[in-house]
Parts: sequence; structure tokens; C-alpha cells
Amino acid sequence: MSEFAREAVLASVDAGRPSKSSLGGDLVTLTSRLNELDKLLKSASGLIGKVLGGDAEGDPEEQLKELGGSGS
Repeated sequence: MSEFAREAVLASVDAGRPSKSSLGGDLVTLTSRLNELDKLLKSASGLIGKVLGGDAEGDPEEQLKELGGSGS
């Protein structure tokens, strides 16, 4: 989160915008970046599973439930 905040401030300075920004815009940006991160993590998880010989066709959430974890 702190890295995101730092990047947002630097981007604001670079763009020449005033330092006063809207919280709504920042939350939209944060949500978008978190969704991108979620997709990348799911992709990485699938690749790691293939490398380790896991079930490449299985649903990761179902596998997590089988291991006793909770799905999101």
C-alpha cells in the first residue's frame, strides 16, 4: 500500500496536477491495480502448479478447499 501511495504522489507531481486529489479517484485506481495483481497472481499460481506437477486443469479454489483453506 505504501508503495502505491508513493507512486500515486510521484505520478501526481510528474503530471503537474495540484497535490489535492480526490479519494474516489485514488480508490478506483487502487481497485484497478488490485484486480490486475489478482489476475497476475492467479496466472503465476497456475504456472507454478504446472512446474511442480500439480493438476493444471483443476480449479485453484477447489484445491484450496480440499486442503482445508477458505476460498475467496
